[in-house]
Amino acid sequence: MRYLLFALTLLCLTACNRAPQKTTLVFHTQGETTVRIHKPIDGIPNHWYVHHRLELMPNSTTNYEFEMNDFGFVRLQFSCGLWEDILVFPGDHIEITYAPQRITMAGSNAEGHNYNHMRACRRKGIPLHFFYTDPSRVEYDSIFKHTIQRISRNRAELNRMKISGQITAEFAKVMGESLHFYHTFRLGSIYFGLLRNARLASTGVIFNREFIPSKKDIQTMMSQLEKLHDRPWARSGDAARLPFYFGDIYVTRYLALDDDARKQLLEGHDRETFGRDRPFLMAPDKVQLRIFGNRFLENLLLGMNHRFDTEKLLTFLNDNFPDSEHVAIIKRLIAEKEKPIEVNDEIVFVDNSPTSLNELVQLQEIKGNYIYVSLWASWCAPCIVEFGFNEEVRRLLTEFNNVVPVYISIDNNEERWKNAIARHSPKGYHILASELLRKDIATRIYNAERIGSIPRSFLIDPQGNILNDNLPRSSRTTELRLAFEELLKK
Repeated sequence: MRYLLFALTLLCLTACNRAPQKTTLVFHTQGETTVRIHKPIDGIPNHWYVHHRLELMPNSTTNYEFEMNDFGFVRLQFSCGLWEDILVFPGDHIEITYAPQRITMAGSNAEGHNYNHMRACRRKGIPLHFFYTDPSRVEYDSIFKHTIQRISRNRAELNRMKISGQITAEFAKVMGESLHFYHTFRLGSIYFGLLRNARLASTGVIFNREFIPSKKDIQTMMSQLEKLHDRPWARSGDAARLPFYFGDIYVTRYLALDDDARKQLLEGHDRETFGRDRPFLMAPDKVQLRIFGNRFLENLLLGMNHRFDTEKLLTFLNDNFPDSEHVAIIKRLIAEKEKPIEVNDEIVFVDNSPTSLNELVQLQEIKGNYIYVSLWASWCAPCIVEFGFNEEVRRLLTEFNNVVPVYISIDNNEERWKNAIARHSPKGYHILASELLRKDIATRIYNAERIGSIPRSFLIDPQGNILNDNLPRSSRTTELRLAFEELLKK
């Protein structure tokens, strides 16, 4: 009977520990900003789906409360361009003080948050000069040793804070793993680029003639990556819950398989179900949910083409993770996407593209105004990310007289151009650039024969003079406001 009571008590305590608890983020702001809150989805870091957007005014305090039943990394994205992944536990009370271009934290595990935020734990990472040298002289053992030393220093500092009572043991444990996989991710990304280079060279495609690792180098890199990745968190898949995770380890393992092993891995599925991500079928379930779920969200939210069969992948996710938050959100986004697109009177299509920027300022609808030009394309994922800040840009432009937004697309497909506008609703004038307009923009904005990287925005005065040919992005609204104030002398 005594053992039964003990077992019931233990069960009760376990259940209580798993019960959701209220967690509070308190924002103290010394300047106006918008913060987008990306809560974990299924405990997995989420960088694309915005759960809430808070408009924070100067000299104000705003509380944001939500429930958690386990640790998770919450991403905060500020309109000044700053972002932070904060490690949150159930019941935490974390205070975030925002001043222009600076964030400090207090409350639960404050010293640990500030240690991570200040990036002190990530400095003195792998010196890049290790790789800008003769490939025959790269000392892979030194690189590996340097990485291990950095990880050891992080753990020692976290242990010091734990012993002094500045952070909890749970925080030290999770953050220690997070920083371990951060350095694994950093080293792995470099190694994976070199491995990819060697693979391309084997097929006759030379990506970088000056740095093709030898077979011995490849064996060394794989051995070092496997050592760093050989941790209980990786074997169980719990590492997928950390912000930085080197998932490409499964791609390198997949490339080592023979044809029969690859066919066996795909048994019961079609190649197109997963596209290029089929190597992740070798990974634990939590990693699969992170990779396949995130890919699906990127596809829906950013219009990215990861070349998988959406219907078949959704069936796979629904069969394997039926109760997951990822599946619920994906289904909701698909349903919203299938709704009829509402026509917005504040979105104006310019029927005929002007041939130059000088001709643009003479258009009847625009003439006499300053023009805020945003250069983009429907296939450009960073452009679509910037569209998420449309509302902030619209409010900003209303603060200045005679400034109109003009969105110029360099798409080649008119239907995709209009569909992207309908989905993301950037308010303003829209132009599908003609070849002559593209050449004029390339010459005047990029000082080149062709248009360079996008997104890019610039400001033109009513006479057609370019006041600034490379304004801060929409996501850096604070910097964009300062640029407008300087240019327009508000």
